[in-house]
Amino acid sequence: MECFIVEKGVERKAELEDILPLLDDRTIQTILRDAEKSNIDLSFVLGYMPDETKNLVCRNLLSRNRGKIKKNVKNAESAYKKDSGYFENERTKLISLIGENKNSSYFFPDYLFWKETKSKERKGEWPDDSIKHLINEIEEACGSGGLCLTTIGMPKDDVQKAFEAFKDRKNELQKIRDLSIYANDIPAAAVLFEAGGLEKLRISDGFDDEFTGTWPSFMENCGTLTSVELNIRERLTEFPLWIRNAVSLQSLSIYSNLTSIPDWVGGMQSLREIYLHKNLKIIPDSIGNLTNLYKLLILDSDVEKLPDSVGNLLLLKELLLWGNKNLTSLPAVIGNLKNLTKFELLDSNIKTLPDWIGNLQNLAELSLAGSEIEKLPECIGNLGNLTVLSLENCKNIKCLPDSIGRLKNMANLNLCGSAIEKLPDTTADCASLECINVCNTSISSFPDFGTLTEKIKIKQTIEVLPNKHSISRLSFCNHYYTLVETILRFSEKVRAEGLLAIVDELETVSAGFLKTGLRLMMDGIDAAVIRHLLTLQIKREHHYYIKKLMKIAMEGILSAQNGENSIETSLKLASLADIKNDPFAAACEKCLADDDSDAFCNFDFKAQIQPEGEREEIRFIRRVLEIKGIYRREGWLEVEKHLDNDGISAGDVFEYGLLMAVDNRDYEDIDKHLTMLTELETDPVCKNFALAKKDAVRMFCEGLNIRIILLTLLAYFDEDVEEAFTSEMDEL
Repeated sequence: MECFIVEKGVERKAELEDILPLLDDRTIQTILRDAEKSNIDLSFVLGYMPDETKNLVCRNLLSRNRGKIKKNVKNAESAYKKDSGYFENERTKLISLIGENKNSSYFFPDYLFWKETKSKERKGEWPDDSIKHLINEIEEACGSGGLCLTTIGMPKDDVQKAFEAFKDRKNELQKIRDLSIYANDIPAAAVLFEAGGLEKLRISDGFDDEFTGTWPSFMENCGTLTSVELNIRERLTEFPLWIRNAVSLQSLSIYSNLTSIPDWVGGMQSLREIYLHKNLKIIPDSIGNLTNLYKLLILDSDVEKLPDSVGNLLLLKELLLWGNKNLTSLPAVIGNLKNLTKFELLDSNIKTLPDWIGNLQNLAELSLAGSEIEKLPECIGNLGNLTVLSLENCKNIKCLPDSIGRLKNMANLNLCGSAIEKLPDTTADCASLECINVCNTSISSFPDFGTLTEKIKIKQTIEVLPNKHSISRLSFCNHYYTLVETILRFSEKVRAEGLLAIVDELETVSAGFLKTGLRLMMDGIDAAVIRHLLTLQIKREHHYYIKKLMKIAMEGILSAQNGENSIETSLKLASLADIKNDPFAAACEKCLADDDSDAFCNFDFKAQIQPEGEREEIRFIRRVLEIKGIYRREGWLEVEKHLDNDGISAGDVFEYGLLMAVDNRDYEDIDKHLTMLTELETDPVCKNFALAKKDAVRMFCEGLNIRIILLTLLAYFDEDVEEAFTSEMDEL
């Protein structure tokens, strides 16, 4: 069945990316469940689709399946070209499935409709022009050179009749170079194979799984084929013998339940690319005879070892081993592959990278992402042409060898999610470095890169919300500016490029409240649901500043989801912060009042971040103890020399009270003035701090001993402050 849409009175054929956005989430979820039951592969449905469509589908999947589907989509896009029939075939099957069920559990707008291409009973009662339609497709293919058959559910006899119309036109059929076809349609296409012009062939499972597993003899006439892709997972039990006659074959891709490939494949000297997927258990020794091979991909197989003959593939440029969990070691002969430029060992259980890796002098890209690798050998420094090194999510590797400094051409170093704790100082010698990704690692310091500092982009986890249970006023302000900058950056990217645009950047946000909210937004969760979930978390938080930052983060997330512009979002967040003389709030107001966007657009958030050092509460208590010691030893005249004039001018409660005490003012008068100062504070944390300062002045005036003063002041603050004075408490 085919779907059509009416726009401004004009009817046109609708593709999947046209259909899905018109449906509600409940309908899409039902469709996806039905697709799973019908063995429709979503990784091929979504491959090369617009980001908006990918996100729409993923948000309607069960959360436990989203990560797997996203990974499979990336694998499919890496392993197959965009024009591969696999993607089109799976989408066609899904569209037909939707059409067949449109009157049951699905809801569709009136301007979206399906045209029947077969009877409900599937007995060949097709519209009169169905054969003519297929003939037209073949006619067009004779001109374009590419034919992607859309015959889902069409009776075999009709497909046969359409091709028979060309039995005397083989010269025209020779112009068709590229064919995508379902396996159960192969017998009807004999005339096309006999024409002898095919160069690229893609065969996939049919919608009804009618493929018997046997191939017609005419397929042996395949000497012109240069590329073959087989995506037949259920019925393909034996490796197709007809491929042996494809003497010009350069690219072979097998996605099936086959557990082995025959030895004779080693005799196909024209092969340059091989892609092997799923269930494969044995790689024959004869693969080493493919001396012209330059790319070998083995994906999610059951292979336990690679044959030593792999070392004979001296022209091999790319060796891609993805998700082969049973592969626990690599043959040393891989070190002979001097022309290898790309080596990927992803999601592997291999723990040791052998020393022969240092022999691969032309290696430009090395990825061990998700592997069990525990260390890199020192010889890694021999890879002078290496430009990319990825140890992403390598949980067992804790350090890099010093020899990494010899990688003079390395531009990209990805350590995201790894267990590496520190970069060796020699990293500064990597003169070509452009990007270092240390997100979700414990790496917090970096070597002195000298003149390279401005050139290198360091991607690291931003602590937008504090991971402590208590923070100071200064720390709150610093976190606020970091949080607002992060929210605005994500919000602007979402407005410009869509939700999926922030997927990669999300790794820079530390785990916790903000990341949870952003993921909910990306998953398309309703705003009311997001607010409810985040509010529940906010209610559990008791610290005033952390709770305030969480509220700011929540409103920022909802503003981004609602598509609000940066000015609207910024003013809302600034009002929630309630920071006195906030330069950012001033820049927003100026932008609105004077239509002057420069102050806002060019606002430097990083310039607002002040060094925190020791917490101000701790510094205050240390000053109180210092002044008390001076008074006890030398009296008020000496205390006068240590007055803080800046603090007095700023109206600091303690400094102003200390001045009055030095001037021998009556305590009732001092208390009256200090009470007025404390009542000016509206921030509960600042008010508590002011009360502690007022109490410190009282204890000075009353002549209390230093131990009582310390114990009293510590009672005003949290345990983090108390821990800072453990040694003082032991000495007093």
